[in-house]
Amino acid sequence: MVKKLAGRAKQLSERTLRLHRLNIGRRLTLCFLFIILALLVGNVVLLWQFHLARAQADRLSGVDQELITILQAQTSLMTFYERLDILAHSENTGQLVGEVEALRNALLQDSRHSRDVLSHLPPEVQMDPALLPTLLSIQDSLPAELEAITALAKANEWKAVRLRLANQVRPLEARSSALVGKH
Repeated sequence: MVKKLAGRAKQLSERTLRLHRLNIGRRLTLCFLFIILALLVGNVVLLWQFHLARAQADRLSGVDQELITILQAQTSLMTFYERLDILAHSENTGQLVGEVEALRNALLQDSRHSRDVLSHLPPEVQMDPALLPTLLSIQDSLPAELEAITALAKANEWKAVRLRLANQVRPLEARSSALVGKH
């Protein structure tokens, strides 16, 4: 029975492969062609995997840029609040008025930077549609708050300055923190 099965297997392999009819040179050529074809297929798979890894790295880089921009905006807002709080508690009008221009320029620069980075993120990044408008509304309201605080300081209304900081600027910082928490 075993001899019979072995014989049938040999016949079947002779019919399908027919390699025994080819001389050694042709067999080696076919083997080398098969090896080269296997290497080419392996290279194609490798290039495809590199492409997928590159696409994922680009997407993650965009997400990192988005998060870094949000964190920078929040840090800038916290610095703005802390600086104004220190100036309000010092009750020194001259010092506050002297630093207003530097604070305003820093606010405008931070706002411009945030807008540029978030509007030029790669298309693979699925940004929250409310992120940019919320961040810009926070940043755009700060110069007006700075003007109001400056006017109150010039009028020596330091209690009003501190209240404005607590009631107007501090909630903006909370909204900024909420943005960071979402992302």
